[in-house]
Amino acid sequence: MLFCSILFFICNASKFAHPPFLDKHRPYPDCPAGTYVYNDESCESCDPGTYAPQALTGACWNCTAGDYTGVARGATTCSSCNAGEYSINRAVNCSTCGAGTMSETRASSCSTCDQGKWSGEKSSICSECEAGRWSSAGATSCTR
Repeated sequence: MLFCSILFFICNASKFAHPPFLDKHRPYPDCPAGTYVYNDESCESCDPGTYAPQALTGACWNCTAGDYTGVARGATTCSSCNAGEYSINRAVNCSTCGAGTMSETRASSCSTCDQGKWSGEKSSICSECEAGRWSSAGATSCTR
């Protein structure tokens, strides 16, 4: 018991907290995934756009641009946005690329279609105009 007392101190009869000298992102055994330990006292759900595959101390990890949590609070993972979508850092959901733009999987923004190409909404590619047709950059269709 002396060894346990040196490494951990007891918050209450059923919970152990990590003392301040240990790594702040070390797993905390009594809180579920999707949470972080606040002040060694309580389990708090991860904020929007953040996640914890296992309980962490101090804060949850941020989803990067191109990824999203899919839930407002308590995420356990981030997923990649599909082609034709994008997201900024700490996103809960992906946004759709508008017509005249496109994106690949896990994009942080949409790219405007070049002159001579077009796209519809939520597109993964910009299509070439058919022979005898043209378009300006960012076009949603081609004209004669």
